[in-house]
Amino acid sequence: MKKVLSTLFTLLVTFATMIANEYETLNGIRYSVDITAKTASVVYSADYTGVIDIPNVIYPECAGAMQCRVIGVEDGAFKNCTGLTKVSVTYNVKTVGKEAFYGCTSLTQADVAGAEQIGAWAFYNTAITFIYLPHVTRIENYTFYNCTQLAQVSLSNSLTDISDFAFKNCTSLTSINIPNSVKNVWNEVFMGCTNLATVTLPEKMEYLGGNTFRDCPNLKSIKLPEGINTIQQATFMSSGLTSITIPDSVVTIRERSFYFCRSLDTISLPAGITTIREFLSRALPSTNTCSPLPCMYSRGASLCTKQPRYGIAST
Repeated sequence: MKKVLSTLFTLLVTFATMIANEYETLNGIRYSVDITAKTASVVYSADYTGVIDIPNVIYPECAGAMQCRVIGVEDGAFKNCTGLTKVSVTYNVKTVGKEAFYGCTSLTQADVAGAEQIGAWAFYNTAITFIYLPHVTRIENYTFYNCTQLAQVSLSNSLTDISDFAFKNCTSLTSINIPNSVKNVWNEVFMGCTNLATVTLPEKMEYLGGNTFRDCPNLKSIKLPEGINTIQQATFMSSGLTSITIPDSVVTIRERSFYFCRSLDTISLPAGITTIREFLSRALPSTNTCSPLPCMYSRGASLCTKQPRYGIAST
């Protein structure tokens, strides 16, 4: 009997939740309205075009014209709305869902400064030129992937992670200052950012992912922070580096880290490095011999006369 009553109670709660949410369109914006909580979120409509200004509050008829706070932009809310050119999101909105502006190819301005969470693929392939994120603590996968007009990025001082592919192929990005709060920059984050020339990495960074600066031909120099212990696979492949100092904390340099870095003239290696895997060849990545770098020197470690496939050979 108790089990039956429990099941009935669950069904009643579920039903009550379902009927508590209504949909209403006001001033060209479609909302999901939680009548009980008196809150609303922007949901998908194929009709979004031009300039959209999302207000702090709405007064939907489905809630008896009572005030409802707008608190979110749901997953895919503006997806593929190619006529959308500008969106201003109320500071009350703390969550912007995944794929929220995905494929909005005419979107040049997006004010989401109040957001604390922005989902994966949120701005994929948009035409935004600037983004200000003072409260976001994690940038998810593919968030700004292929935003080829994105030239300026301002990040939160409470940001901890930049996930895979976040700024991949942002070809107008020339500089990026990553806050000291960031611990991890994951894989392929800036890959294909062909005009990226200036990068400031966090002082206490712990992880720099594979392929992070691959195909960044205008990146001539970079200061790597103490704390990372591995240069990951293909991190700087086909970049424009001319010299680099590997921090003392690094013990492993993985495969293809500096492949096709044809301008790389100087590498300074730390004394404690234990493993180098096929990273030194500039033009012939299949070779197992040391690269003909004009200057490669160690701050204490033995350098090889012939580079083996794995490890460092004794002189």
